[in-house]
Amino acid sequence: MQAGKLKAYAVTTKTRLKTLPDLPTTAEAGSPNIEVSTWYGLYAPRGTPRPAVEKLAAALQAALREQSVISRFAELSMEPVRQDQATPAVLDAFLKAEVEKWAAIIKAAGVQPE
Repeated sequence: MQAGKLKAYAVTTKTRLKTLPDLPTTAEAGSPNIEVSTWYGLYAPRGTPRPAVEKLAAALQAALREQSVISRFAELSMEPVRQDQATPAVLDAFLKAEVEKWAAIIKAAGVQPE
C-alpha cells in the first residue's frame, strides 16, 4: 500500500487503525456486518495454579505498558488491549464469544469438515 502497488478500501476491524487513520472500517464503507480481526492471547496449560496465572497476567500487563512493546505493536499495525482487558477472565469470555461467533458463521455457510 505504501508503495502505491495496492489500494486498500477498508479495514475489517471495529475501529480504524491508528497506523491507517484515513482508511475507513468496513462498517463505514457500507458493510456493517463484516468484522474480522486477528488477535493473540497468552495461555497456560489447564490446571496451572491460580497464583502462577495471575503472575503471568501481571507480567503481560507490565509488558503491554512498555514503550518498546507499544512501539513494536504500532510498527506491525497492532494495538494491544487496554490494561483492564488484559485479564484471564476477559480473555476467557472473549474466546468463548469468538468460538460462538465463528461456529454460527461456519454453520450458516454450510461448511463441512473434510
